[in-house]
Amino acid sequence: MIRVGPVAMAAPLATGGAVLAARNDIWLPVIALVAGAAVLARRHIAEQRRWLPALLAAKALPTDGAAPEWAEVAPVELAILSKGLPASLDRAVQLGHDEPDLRRWARSIDRLTTASHLLHTETVPGVQPRRGASPKAIALLVAAAGAALIAGTATGSRWWLVPMTVGYAAALAVWTDWQYEHRAGPALLARRASSDQPPIADDDTAVAVWLAAVSAGRLGPLQRSVGLIETSDRLAEHKVRARRRLAMARVLLERCGLARSRRAGDALAGAAAVASAGAAWWLTM
Repeated sequence: MIRVGPVAMAAPLATGGAVLAARNDIWLPVIALVAGAAVLARRHIAEQRRWLPALLAAKALPTDGAAPEWAEVAPVELAILSKGLPASLDRAVQLGHDEPDLRRWARSIDRLTTASHLLHTETVPGVQPRRGASPKAIALLVAAAGAALIAGTATGSRWWLVPMTVGYAAALAVWTDWQYEHRAGPALLARRASSDQPPIADDDTAVAVWLAAVSAGRLGPLQRSVGLIETSDRLAEHKVRARRRLAMARVLLERCGLARSRRAGDALAGAAAVASAGAAWWLTM
């Protein structure tokens, strides 16, 4: 069975609509679609190349008694889910103080403060602290895009569509980053920090199945996580065991056909988007 994501299923309709709008000189929908697609592509690339490999690497490494204290999975996972934004963890700590259960409150605050320490010390492979989004940057980008819109309207030139689209796409990207840093991210972190969900069994088969499921049939994040494991300061036998778990997950995806169906689904979605754009162009000739 071919696996196609919900966003990929909407791509043919979006590309066809964008071509129809452009052919009729209706540019605002085109700008909105291009800016939205750029933001989604940016987020997808960041998830697949940075955050998901870091999470897979952290889960693949064993957590037995020989592991250092920072190797407890919960704080490491919180540091990764913060996406390198210290403000998200700080805000999550504030939300954690609203927990009425003292036991859950203590555990939540301890996990979040440990995650913040791991982030600032760059202990988690693949995760470094980074600056958050600025509301001033959003305002400046929107103003620049608005100026481009006014200039393009006054001159009647279509070349102004390029800086206008870039400006709106950048503003939307920064705005979504700010939303995650100050709203969605802290709420997610606070909820995960106080969770009673038991960890997965620390045996190779159970971890490999978990890794295969979380990778959603994509082999790229599994392969990138191997490089993160190599750069970690864990014991050599831990790295060997983590690589074995990742290899088991990769074999599981290949043998059950999930990796092939995911690749086929991506190719089908891309072909459908191109066909939709071509059909829309031909119909409006």
